[in-house]
Amino acid sequence: MSILKIRNRVDTFLSISAEIKQLQKKQKELREFLLKAMDDNDVTFLAGKNGEGVVKAESIRFTLDTKAVRDEMGDVWFDKRSNITPVVSLRVSTGIKKAA
Repeated sequence: MSILKIRNRVDTFLSISAEIKQLQKKQKELREFLLKAMDDNDVTFLAGKNGEGVVKAESIRFTLDTKAVRDEMGDVWFDKRSNITPVVSLRVSTGIKKAA
């Protein structure tokens, strides 16, 4: 694949990443607005124009303090009971390293 084609794909990836970031910011703002509207109106569902809408669902989430478990039970015990999954990601970067 030519370097020009690769650079075009990189630029497309960066453009889409920027769009997603902006959409996530807008979604967060709308989420906060809708939750406040639900609380103010004492409802758990708000409908849009076509009848679809958003439902407020509340739950409790438990998380495990893995550092505390590792410290208490030890690395060998912890590692034997852990699922390890390799992860590959792409991060947006300027490519410029900052001085420490």
